[in-house]
Amino acid sequence: MQRLYDFDFDLLVLILQRSMTVVKGPDDLCDDDQEPGSGVMPYEFEFRDAELAKPLGALVSALFCRDEFFCRRLLDALRSELPSVLEEEVYQQRRNRLLEYGFPDSFEAMGVYARLDVDRFNLDEFSRPETFFEPGPVAPGFALAEVPSSSLLAEVLAAGIDAANVWDLSFLLNRVMVADRVDVGDSAAVQETLEQVYGYLNIALEQLCGSSLEKAQELFEGTYLVGLFRFGYSVVLGLQQEARRLTASSVGPYLDGPYAALTASLLGRKPRYCIAFDGTARAGDLPFSSLKQVEATRQRLADVETQRRLFEGCFPFDLPGSQEPEAERSGLAEVDQLTLSEIFLTALANRILNRDFAPAPIPSGDLSVLHGLIVENGRVSASLRQKTFDWLNSLEPGAENFGHFCLSIWDEEFCGLDPAALDPRYIGGLLLK
Repeated sequence: MQRLYDFDFDLLVLILQRSMTVVKGPDDLCDDDQEPGSGVMPYEFEFRDAELAKPLGALVSALFCRDEFFCRRLLDALRSELPSVLEEEVYQQRRNRLLEYGFPDSFEAMGVYARLDVDRFNLDEFSRPETFFEPGPVAPGFALAEVPSSSLLAEVLAAGIDAANVWDLSFLLNRVMVADRVDVGDSAAVQETLEQVYGYLNIALEQLCGSSLEKAQELFEGTYLVGLFRFGYSVVLGLQQEARRLTASSVGPYLDGPYAALTASLLGRKPRYCIAFDGTARAGDLPFSSLKQVEATRQRLADVETQRRLFEGCFPFDLPGSQEPEAERSGLAEVDQLTLSEIFLTALANRILNRDFAPAPIPSGDLSVLHGLIVENGRVSASLRQKTFDWLNSLEPGAENFGHFCLSIWDEEFCGLDPAALDPRYIGGLLLK
């Protein structure tokens, strides 16, 4: 019985309206014996479910005997309040309570991912006043978690932050969880969201403050963190936009494995950092957490842009799927799962064999001759390597990176093989016939 008093009153009325209806009240019965304090129930009601009639009737009768004033108030509200109006009031009350702790409704919460113009970002728009609303006496500690010690954000947190910063951080985390539909009871999901929030905040601080701890502290303490979060997210979102453009270009379907993984990681609902170029044997991706990762990804996308310019404007042949018939004449249209490195290395092999620079498949009988022309001590010869880099750079500045990537494939999959026992089935980096 005591639990009824713990309910929000409007919510309790709304719940009971779904199960019972007050058909008559004191004004309808007109009986002096049923005035307040008489101990006689002055209401008649009907139940929408026969199975609930007995327990609900007993509950209302017990409540009337225990607290007649509260029961009369409750039944009068059941009789007079319009359900649609009551639903709106309950919703607004719930929304306001949640807003106090940084839980907006889902539509409003999505604004945390609204993109900002990074080049025109104005800190003054997110300036935080010195007096900050704190809904409770103790700041929530769950919003603090371990961050990589090398990050600027870690230095800011290690130097100490006040309760206002912790509340602001918890408000931001709650907003992101609502936007991502994270169950606050799932500790692993909450931890993952917190790491993501820290990552974007760190990117923003490193972008805006460089390595200055003093400037980062001032920014962290004087700015609403949602602004920093949106800035950091917008920096990463720029990478996604570039990846989308490159994937839609002519080279998109033919990107080599690491570059294809790079664009795939960026094109998800949230861009993620691809670890394919980190020199590890593992594949996969991680949430962005530092400006160094952003800059490394930007450089890899620049490499893909260079590849696009080489194949679209410099090389004298067309890729499969182009409007020109050159791809069909070269035989590329008949090969499945082509990559840019295979196309380029095959064309380079033809050039070394004194043929046209075109990706026409190499006859298997020419493999031993090609091996002798390019290999020195189990690797591509230094002179050929440098000539290739210089030639590519003359076509497109920075194309040396693509040449290095391609020749490393020959180093691993062709140059180290025995020239007397070359098997076309196990040779990589070439199109063969």
